[in-house]
Amino acid sequence: SFALCARCLAAGREPVGCRGHAALAVWPAWVYDRRAESVVHALKYDGRPRVAETLGAELARVAAQVAAGAAGAGRADAVIEVPLHPARERERGYNQSARLADALAASLGVPRLGGVLRRVRATRAQARLGPRERRDNVRGAFRVERPDWMRERQVLVVDDVVTTGATFEACLSALADAGARPAGVALAWAQ
Repeated sequence: SFALCARCLAAGREPVGCRGHAALAVWPAWVYDRRAESVVHALKYDGRPRVAETLGAELARVAAQVAAGAAGAGRADAVIEVPLHPARERERGYNQSARLADALAASLGVPRLGGVLRRVRATRAQARLGPRERRDNVRGAFRVERPDWMRERQVLVVDDVVTTGATFEACLSALADAGARPAGVALAWAQ
């Protein structure tokens, strides 16, 4: 696995090898291919949230690389999911990223801190938006509810797919601004 810079990816620059935005690194387990597509589709659209339980070890493998590869990162203190807006979560019945975060937290033996990162406004679905629209769509959409809990903590933020990096950039920036040492972990990178 390798690190992507969410800010460079969102800005359309080369995301691999960036050294300027350490707090905005995202580590994908896979490159989005047919296998990843079938897993993500089952998890996200086919109403099969238990698929996430089988992915904890795969995500933990990536988390070990984060700890080894990120300058001074060390072992994660907690895992946080990319939050869905409550209306979208009600519609789907669950947050697929929270299910993945549960699996990762269980594999690492650290807590998942649900509700610390909150989506404070509804956003349009990202799937059909271009890179600039995605970035505008999520700008200011996330807030850290308990910044005092995050200060100096190494936290892993989990999502299913990183595409343009806009969602990860918004989440990781909010956490870094709260004093955390965040890193992103994604199941797949859709290049």
